[in-house]
Amino acid sequence: MRLRAGLPGWPVVCTLAIVARVSKYDALRDYLAGSGRREVELTYADIDRLVGGLPPGARDGLAWWSDDGVAVRHVQVRHGWGAAGYQIINIDLEAELVTFARQPGGSGRVPGG
Repeated sequence: MRLRAGLPGWPVVCTLAIVARVSKYDALRDYLAGSGRREVELTYADIDRLVGGLPPGARDGLAWWSDDGVAVRHVQVRHGWGAAGYQIINIDLEAELVTFARQPGGSGRVPGG
């Protein structure tokens, strides 16, 4: 949509566009949702490739991977596995391995996402 307005001799042209919000975790969401599996096991390297790089916090411990309580506000949950209807059921920090499971009766949408 284009709007024209302005003072005499000074036209102003504004272009309004609707832009879809894109998250780096959308690729993880799409991978999980498209898997059709009840459980999906991925290495950190797999996830790293999907999202274009995991932040250092993902390798520092469990807090980054938390998907319960207040943590559902984290972008990686809202746009990643939570948006695909999955939750994390196991993390092996030493092997850098994460197991996701489809949430029973889940709509694939995380509250606030």
